[in-house]
Amino acid sequence: MGRPSLVTPSQRLEIIKKRKNGEKLEQIAKAFGISSGTVYRIASQALKHNS
Repeated sequence: MGRPSLVTPSQRLEIIKKRKNGEKLEQIAKAFGISSGTVYRIASQALKHNS
């Protein structure tokens, strides 16, 4: 098992959508109460899977 995720699947989709729309990492992180590194990782993983 691993650590429980800080964000739900629906939150992940919202983060990806906001990032694609050009929102800054810091803005998204603050809105969801997570680190900008977590936002970056979520967005990067989405880009890898869509390439």
